[in-house]
Amino acid sequence: MAIFPDATPVRVPVLVVASRKEGRDLKENTTIEFGTGRIVLFFSKLPLELDDKIFLRNSDGSLGVEANVVALQYEEGHRAIAARFLAEDKNWIIKS
Repeated sequence: MAIFPDATPVRVPVLVVASRKEGRDLKENTTIEFGTGRIVLFFSKLPLELDDKIFLRNSDGSLGVEANVVALQYEEGHRAIAARFLAEDKNWIIKS
């Protein structure tokens, strides 16, 4: 990972929730593929853009954190997304 050289493979299944002004949340189950202490990388089919605020939660609820989209790359019907945690999550498996 040249852009995020400290990223570690993690494979954590999560629900991504993106709130929209219309009051309708967009949701998708995906997998965090790589992570650092504050940044995660995953693939998504949601129409996310730079600076979008999202919420990430795993199935047992031990991870629940807000993040901002800081980078994205479009690839064949989905986006590779990098999101930075807005605050430290005490249950995140990688510590800074």
